[in-house]
Amino acid sequence: MTEYKLTDESIKVDGKTLYRIELTKNHMVHGREGTKGGFIESEKNLTGNAFVYDSAKVCGKALVTDNARVSESAQVFDNANVSGKAKVYGNAKVSGDAKVSGNAKISGNAKVYGNANVTENSFATNNANVFGKTKVFGDAQVSGNAKLYENAWVSGDAKVYGEARVSGNARVYGKTRVFGYARVYGKTIVYDKSQVFGDAQVSENAKLYENAWVSGDAKVYGEARVYGNARVYGNARVYGSAEVSGKSIVYGSAEVYGQASVSGNARVLGNEKVF
Repeated sequence: MTEYKLTDESIKVDGKTLYRIELTKNHMVHGREGTKGGFIESEKNLTGNAFVYDSAKVCGKALVTDNARVSESAQVFDNANVSGKAKVYGNAKVSGDAKVSGNAKISGNAKVYGNANVTENSFATNNANVFGKTKVFGDAQVSGNAKLYENAWVSGDAKVYGEARVSGNARVYGKTRVFGYARVYGKTIVYDKSQVFGDAQVSENAKLYENAWVSGDAKVYGEARVYGNARVYGNARVYGSAEVSGKSIVYGSAEVYGQASVSGNARVLGNEKVF
């Protein structure tokens, strides 16, 4: 257990008084007796073998526990919980009822709030925002200016970055990449090694899997399925119960919809419609 005390050095944060902490006993990880740490509001904010370093701040009903570390200029407040071997650092903020656990890392200017849960070996960094009732787990990464919200999940080795948005009840996992200005929402499932990028949108109950790509201004929605090594781009639309698979390509302003199936090495382009 980390043994420490509150010192007389204090700061004000949003009307709350926070006190710098100091080790009162040598600790094999955090340093020798007398080592100064960051700021907490009370001893209820820091338990177990956890520690708050540098200029980091923990206040409100927030708890940093187990072997967690909060350092640099990071802030943990409200009812947030940081546990396990999690690390929060840089200018990151964890607030609301958010939970960060396992070996998760929150860094840069990332914000995790609401009822979000970031756990296992995942991390959020740069200017990423993770909020709502979202879950980030496995080895997933959320970075850049990406936003993950509502009830969305990102897991496995998936990466969401750039200006991408994942929301609703969407599930993104496997080695999927969602980036650029892409939007994945609704009850969409995107997995395996699929990619959604550019200004593309995948929504409603659509599924994208294997090595499929959706890019440009393309939209895939309804009950549509895009899989294999298929490519959908440009202003193309795939919707209804349509399937695009194999090495087929749908691009331009083409539309594939209804019960249509495009497969093999097929090309649907221009203003063509397949239904």
